[in-house]
Amino acid sequence: RKIVTVRKILKNPTKQNPTKKTESETSLLPIKNLTNISNALFCAKDLSHLVVVTTHDRILIWNLLTLKLEGSYKMHTKSITIDPLTNLIAVFTKYNELFVIHPSPTMTVFQQKNLPDIYDAIWVPRDNPRTQTVAVNWQAISQLLFLTQRQEICALSMQAFEDDDIIEIPYMDEINQFT
Repeated sequence: RKIVTVRKILKNPTKQNPTKKTESETSLLPIKNLTNISNALFCAKDLSHLVVVTTHDRILIWNLLTLKLEGSYKMHTKSITIDPLTNLIAVFTKYNELFVIHPSPTMTVFQQKNLPDIYDAIWVPRDNPRTQTVAVNWQAISQLLFLTQRQEICALSMQAFEDDDIIEIPYMDEINQFT
């Protein structure tokens, strides 16, 4: 590319065809292959300056104060949810995997493979939060529940971490009885 100063352009104006774009004008055009954003989640409390964005094959964590990328993960996201109490991000992939990510500093807290096909998930605050920190038990303050395609509400328990097993949560029906 040729660098031209403004002074040189003003001294030697050139006549150009207004319909034809010059090389410098075409190089400044916006990128045509933009990736569509599928989700945008904002963190809370002391991390409220972070936004988590998902595209077709990426998770990006942006800092809105510095306008810089804090972290990036390459994964095909099926469902994503954020816990407003701990700012943990639960990401379910198209390959039936779960990743629990802490946005700042960006790190994977938990990973589980071979999950059932899920529909969506939610973080539910505990009535009596445990005294453990998120680093020891990432479900100490809120528990992650998810709905499977078979319409079962499931959760991961501490025993499930050891046995690689998933438990089903009993739910209340219309008669207020556990089923």
